[in-house]
Amino acid sequence: MREPGATRGGDTAAAGYATLTSEDLQRILKAGRPSSEDAEAGFVLVNVRPRREFERERIPGSIHVPPGRLRDLEQRFEKGKKVVVYSASSTCPRSSRAAAELTRRGFHYVFDYAGGMRAWKRAGNAVERR
Repeated sequence: MREPGATRGGDTAAAGYATLTSEDLQRILKAGRPSSEDAEAGFVLVNVRPRREFERERIPGSIHVPPGRLRDLEQRFEKGKKVVVYSASSTCPRSSRAAAELTRRGFHYVFDYAGGMRAWKRAGNAVERR
């Protein structure tokens, strides 16, 4: 896992969030449980892909929040909640944009799973399907 502020391509300019690898995310998932409603859960896993892609397949335990609705997380979760965002792949900018926006909105622990669904599946990890 890179230090907070690291972004894809090595740009460390005050982004305010950390980038996760597949191994980092696997470790986080094993250590805690993601949940959309459970305040006791260690983190929330947010899929920022289009709804049709989310409905087709997703990382287990994720919730869908379109990039234009990230403000909704402010009503659902405390700003101290750990938030992991992901999109389609390492070439898709949605997750890094979402991580930057959540950081701007005051969330303290924001992580971008930069590999997205493509890397998650390539690593042989389980997916939830419709």
